[in-house]
Amino acid sequence: MREYTKIPVKRILIFSSLLLPHTLAQWSMNAFNRLIIKDFIGEKELGIFSIAFSIASVSMIINSGIALVIPQHMIKNYKKWTTHKHIFRFYVYYSLLFVVIYTGLLFGIFIDRKFFHLVKYYDKNVVLYMTYMFGGNYFLGFYYYYSNILFYFKKSKELSKVTVLTSIVSVVITVILTYYLSTLGAAIGSLLTYVFYYLFIYYAAIKQE
Repeated sequence: MREYTKIPVKRILIFSSLLLPHTLAQWSMNAFNRLIIKDFIGEKELGIFSIAFSIASVSMIINSGIALVIPQHMIKNYKKWTTHKHIFRFYVYYSLLFVVIYTGLLFGIFIDRKFFHLVKYYDKNVVLYMTYMFGGNYFLGFYYYYSNILFYFKKSKELSKVTVLTSIVSVVITVILTYYLSTLGAAIGSLLTYVFYYLFIYYAAIKQE
């Protein structure tokens, strides 16, 4: 006769519901800068910003991999993945990958401008904005690493708190910097948002140890 494992539906629903503010706050961080650029500056600058964002998003290939792979390994061997040695190795390898990708993007932009013209609009601002947003994605990878510690301890409430706090900080920073520095301010705001996201999630994670 088959044995059936009882599924803790109530706990799953509570855990999932506490993540709803986290999801909404993440959407706010990703979309708000575009709304601000459109309202403060105009659609042309929004288009330039979007091109830079699309190029910088190539780096999300790494972060998507981290978000998919690390949770499984951390659940199987939490102690190994939270040792100082292992975390240091992650920092080094992850950083080297980002340097390689950034160099490849600059080379790809140069080749495209000269020969292929796949992207129809380039200027120095596209590369500058892309660099700031690429830097933001770099720090986002560290967020993905440390957020899994909160998932391991089932601290969805803490995770949501961090994301909501970061979202509020992001809105304030983006509005101020875009107002004074135009589209460049929005790009810098994107970088600062993920720096704060990393710092907030780091301190939330080490509290669990």
